[in-house]
Amino acid sequence: MKIGHLYLALTVIFDSIGVSLLNKANGVNDLKYLLAGLFFVNLSLIFISMSFKTINITIANASFAGLTVLLVTMIGYFCFNERYTLFQYFCIATIIFGVVALNLTGVGK
Repeated sequence: MKIGHLYLALTVIFDSIGVSLLNKANGVNDLKYLLAGLFFVNLSLIFISMSFKTINITIANASFAGLTVLLVTMIGYFCFNERYTLFQYFCIATIIFGVVALNLTGVGK
């Protein structure tokens, strides 16, 4: 595993945490969740920029976006009691397929 993959994984994790905290902030009504969410989202931007050193920007960004959607969906399901339709599950599966297919094409610079 290249260091870029570690940075990309941290990007996905931190961004997903940040988005979840921003959801709990209820707009700007809860300042502690708002500030914590912004902190994690900004931390994720630092790590994605570091991943660009060893992973092509197109593949890194698409992987980041797709995997973040997947993780936020799981957080929404388990932590926020969100439910999805069969078509939405199909769309999520398509995202997963796209991320895997892109990464099979080669991730190094």
